[in-house]
Amino acid sequence: MFRGQIKHFEDKDGSPSINTSFDRNGCNPPKMLKWQHYAKEILRALSGPDGVAFGHLPDAILQHYGWRSFFVDVTKSPAVAAWFASHVYTSGKPVIAMTESVNEEFVMLVHNAPKYVPAEKSGSIYIISKTKAQTNGATFVDLTEIECEDTKPRFHAQQGGLIGPFSRLSPAAVLERWEVPATVLREFAAEGGLKRTEDLFPPREKDIFLNLLLAVPWVNREAKDPIFRRGLDIPEYDYRPMRR
Repeated sequence: MFRGQIKHFEDKDGSPSINTSFDRNGCNPPKMLKWQHYAKEILRALSGPDGVAFGHLPDAILQHYGWRSFFVDVTKSPAVAAWFASHVYTSGKPVIAMTESVNEEFVMLVHNAPKYVPAEKSGSIYIISKTKAQTNGATFVDLTEIECEDTKPRFHAQQGGLIGPFSRLSPAAVLERWEVPATVLREFAAEGGLKRTEDLFPPREKDIFLNLLLAVPWVNREAKDPIFRRGLDIPEYDYRPMRR
């Protein structure tokens, strides 16, 4: 498996340090429970009356659509790893859009609209052993094996996999690390058909998981102010203004 990062982190002994988003960002129980609830309800709705064995799919939704989990992202595609190792995530300032409610009242919507921009420096590609990563109860989950008809979820576009649960990946699982100029990485990713952000983050019209997460109701934090935020703080890489 592969993983691409802009920055390389090491332990005190010089071993590569690759930890989970939960380990990096800490615990926020109310938000964590909310994300888990909606992730499971989406799966319940899409699975139909017969239901499905969810397994670690809720964790994939949490991890790939903007929240944290106890898993580390990996990919089966070196081109995907090269793209992430050559593009910088920039959160920027929230986008505040002026629009109107269904009652034609003025409201402001706060959007989380981050971007990925080309990096200038070298990035790191990690070659990861699935066997050595599965220690102390950790498992590998191949997200490409999850059948999804008539939709292209983000974890399929990224040929993703998850390794965990744990707080960080075992250093012994990292077989090699390559430090490569960003321009070379982007050229390699482009040869694999990955040129734009939407190649790895399909828009809501193509990704039903993203579309349903964005359908969570907006929340008015202060009744006296017409300012609304999403019920889930979903990063919108395909941001577009809403008329109503």
